[in-house]
Amino acid sequence: LRVILEYNACKGGVDAMDKMVWEYSCCRNTKRWPLLLFMNMLDVAAVNAFVVFVTKLPSFYGNKNHRKRLFLKDLGMRLVRPNIECRTSENFSGMQKNIQRCILMVLGEDHVLKNTRNEETSSKKRGRCALCIPRGDKKYPTKCDHCQKFVCPQHCTSAKTYSCLQCTNQE
Repeated sequence: LRVILEYNACKGGVDAMDKMVWEYSCCRNTKRWPLLLFMNMLDVAAVNAFVVFVTKLPSFYGNKNHRKRLFLKDLGMRLVRPNIECRTSENFSGMQKNIQRCILMVLGEDHVLKNTRNEETSSKKRGRCALCIPRGDKKYPTKCDHCQKFVCPQHCTSAKTYSCLQCTNQE
């Protein structure tokens, strides 16, 4: 009986945590218990992060009633944004149109278009060989892997790994 009374006196913290987790939860209905455990840990970590954040910066979101929602939305965006940026840099034009629209909404059109333009121009650039005598207007797409200078087939050591003769001699 004494153990039960002691437990009942101390269980208020667990109830308060469950109430705070239940308010904004990322849990979904699933039959896989590892996923449920992960989502519950994510919820508890988010609540703990919010408590620490409010303790350190109590007036950051002002006196708004939905401070926790704003914090969790910001936290989620900060966790997801690097992954979205990585996906857009790899193959944005090959994605489905609805995914492209969602990414444009999240990252902003300027960010995505800037990255895809830089990628297109850097892959299509051609230049004169850095080791040839400047005659004519021949341009080559191959670059030395070490010094990043354009090289022609005559000044390239192998067809698979592009290395100019200067870099090969330095090694």
